[in-house]
Amino acid sequence: MRNMKKKLLLAVLALAFSVPSFAQTDIAELLKLYKDAQSDVTVLAKEYMRPFGEEFGKTLNTGWYTSAKPHKLGGFDITFSATAIPVSSSMKSFDLSKLELKELGHAAGATTPTVLGKDEDGATVFLKKLPSQTMKLPQGANIPVMPMVNYNIAVGLPFHTDVSVRFIPKISIGDDGKFGLWGIGLRNEFKEFIPVFKLLPFNMSAFWGMTKYNLSWDMANNSYADPNYSDQKLSTDATSYTARLLVSKSIPVLTVYGGIGYNSSSSNYKLKGHYQYNGIAVNGGNDPFNLDYTSTGMMFNAGLRVKLAVFMLFGDYTYAGTSMYTAGLGFTFR
Repeated sequence: MRNMKKKLLLAVLALAFSVPSFAQTDIAELLKLYKDAQSDVTVLAKEYMRPFGEEFGKTLNTGWYTSAKPHKLGGFDITFSATAIPVSSSMKSFDLSKLELKELGHAAGATTPTVLGKDEDGATVFLKKLPSQTMKLPQGANIPVMPMVNYNIAVGLPFHTDVSVRFIPKISIGDDGKFGLWGIGLRNEFKEFIPVFKLLPFNMSAFWGMTKYNLSWDMANNSYADPNYSDQKLSTDATSYTARLLVSKSIPVLTVYGGIGYNSSSSNYKLKGHYQYNGIAVNGGNDPFNLDYTSTGMMFNAGLRVKLAVFMLFGDYTYAGTSMYTAGLGFTFR
C-alpha cells in the first residue's frame, strides 16, 4: 500500500500535476469493518479526505491573469504557473470524539491523521458490539503543501474582451493512472464603455473562469479488490468557478494587479467497482465510497508582473479562506 502511494506521488510530481490524490489508496483499508459499520466507516473516510476535498479546488482558480487589461484583437499570451497552499496544523488531523460514531468505538481523546497529516499509523477503532474486531485508520501522506500547476493561452477578441483556455487531454500517469483538465476564462474591460470610469488612471475588468479536473487510478491490484471483477478504480473530480473584479496599473516593465470576488468549488472522490473482505462482498460488491465536498466564499489577490519585451515573470498572493502563493512565467504580445 505504501509503495503504491509513493509510486503515484512520484509520477504526479514528475508530471507537475496534483499531489495529494495518491493518498486516497489508503481509503481501501477502511473496508475491513465496512460490512458491520457502513455509516461510521463512510464518516471516517470523508473526514480523512476533507482538507484536500475542501481546499484543493481553490488552486484551480489561480493563475488566470497577470493584468486587468485584456489583449487587443489578435493579441495573445501563454503563461505557466504553479500554486501552493501551505498545509496548516488544522488540516493534518481530526478528532474522533467530535464525530457522531454509532457502531464504532475508540480510545478517549483519539486524534488521527488526515490525508495531509503525518506519515504515521492512525488511531485504532473497534466494533462496539464486538470489541475484538478492530481497524487501524489510514496514515497521512505528510504533505507540507498542496500544489497545482496551470497553463493558459489567452487571445484578444473585439470589444475590450479576451478569452483564456487551459487544457490537458487525458494522459497516462505511470502504468495505472489517468489525468485530465480543461478550463475557460473571460475578461472584459467594462470601464471603457462607461464615460466616468473610462477616465480612471488604471485598468478595471470583470473576469469569470471555470476549471474541471479529473484523476483516476486503477485499483484492480488492491488487496480488497474482488478477483472476479476488474472494475476497481479511484476517481477524483473537481469543478471550480470564480467571478472577480480586476484592477491593475502598469508602468514601464512593472504591472501591479489584483482581484476581488467569489470562489466556488466542488470535489467528488469515489472508490468504484467491486470489493470484498474475507470473501464477503462490500456494499453489495459495488462502489463503497462516494464522498462529496464543497467550498465557497470571497477571495482577493494581489500580485506583481515584470515584463521584458515579450517575456514576463509574475507572482501573487491569494486569500480565499486559505493562503495561496502563485508564481509563473510566460510570453505576451499586444
